[in-house]
Amino acid sequence: MNATGAVLRDIGREILGRPMPPEHAEGFARVLAYANWLHAVCLSAVSIVLNLGLGLLPEFFYYRSGRWPADAGHLALTGLHGFMAVFSLAAGVVLLRMRPDSPGEAGARHGWAALVYGVVMLAAVTLFSAVELGLTGSISAYLLGIAVFAMMFHTGARLGAAVLAAACAILAAAALWLSPSAVLWHHLFVAFDAAVVFWIGSRVVFALKAVNYLQFVTIAEQARSLAAANRELARAHQFKSDLLALAGHDLRDPLNTIGLCAQTLREDLAGAASAQSLVTVIADSVRHMDRFLANLLTDAAGDARELVLERIPTELPSFVADVVSRSHAAADAKAIALHLIVEDDALRAPPARVDPARFRQILENLVGNAIKFSPPGRQVWVELSHDPARGGHRLVVRDEGPGLGAEDWPRLFSKYQRLSARPTAGESSTGLGLFIVKNLVTLHGGRVWAESAGPGCGARFIVTLP
Repeated sequence: MNATGAVLRDIGREILGRPMPPEHAEGFARVLAYANWLHAVCLSAVSIVLNLGLGLLPEFFYYRSGRWPADAGHLALTGLHGFMAVFSLAAGVVLLRMRPDSPGEAGARHGWAALVYGVVMLAAVTLFSAVELGLTGSISAYLLGIAVFAMMFHTGARLGAAVLAAACAILAAAALWLSPSAVLWHHLFVAFDAAVVFWIGSRVVFALKAVNYLQFVTIAEQARSLAAANRELARAHQFKSDLLALAGHDLRDPLNTIGLCAQTLREDLAGAASAQSLVTVIADSVRHMDRFLANLLTDAAGDARELVLERIPTELPSFVADVVSRSHAAADAKAIALHLIVEDDALRAPPARVDPARFRQILENLVGNAIKFSPPGRQVWVELSHDPARGGHRLVVRDEGPGLGAEDWPRLFSKYQRLSARPTAGESSTGLGLFIVKNLVTLHGGRVWAESAGPGCGARFIVTLP
């Protein structure tokens, strides 16, 4: 209701002559000029058809059949029909020859040419109605004329009032001269009322045109602002992607070097228990950073729609065994027993078409999370099976960790979401792992979901691949 009231108040102020804001005045003038030009072209075509088809041709028939006398009144009607037809034809040709290339190219000359045509036609219709009043007692042509002018041509408040008042005055003067009668004043009163009503209607149409133009300008400005903001966001996103790619490339090599050095130290210092613990910390940190970089780069590639799988036939039993063997060091550091169970049907199953690097990420994230969130001394199971009736290749990672609470389910696979459980040995958590798992499994055409009996009951993460 408040919005409707505001629109009505704006329309009321526009009727009283509220000016267009200066910064939009020129553009609005061009819109009005084009609208008036277009309306004048349409009106000229309609006028030619009406004055010929419903005016001159029937009147010539009436003259020939003797139904109309060739007196001054009837000849005046025929002459006015002919004038309006010829004038409309000439005006239509002129208006079409000065056609603007686009609405934005319309100028004052287009608007004034249209208004001159409209005023002349209104004067002709008014004279026609005065003659018709003397012959038939009707002023229908006058009422139609001011309605068409008021509703089709956009004019300023003063100009519109002057034109409609002049039409009323012409009708009054012509009627008094041609047809003084007892009902003349009644007709003139109706004509005056109609002029006022249609002037108000013309102001409403003008106000709506102004409101529509301002809304269009506002939307266009907002669209330009949004386009500029989108360009800035695109540049920022590209910069982020380039920076992540550069960081990933430049950090991966040093991490690999650190990992190899840690492995060499582990072998060279096999008898030094204190050194072995330090080497284990280094190796765990390298694995953590490597997994973090892999997840971050995968997320960036997914955002940029650049994540493409390179799927090749892969023997999952041996592949899963290799990944699990690499996780034993992290599990041993927390005294967690890590078990691998491969069912016979998985050993007999055909190779799975997966992207080895991306599937390794899936498995490392799931196994790494199970170890990270399980308390020391617990167990983690990795189970691999194959059952076409249950989705094909089936991977289950099961732990005895803190489980999942009711508040965890809505954000389980969401980006950068930390769940209620916390790492049990001070490990860091970015909230990216399960999000990456979900995206990569989906890209492989598979499904991933979790099961848990509740807090303290552990959790199972199941992945199926076709």
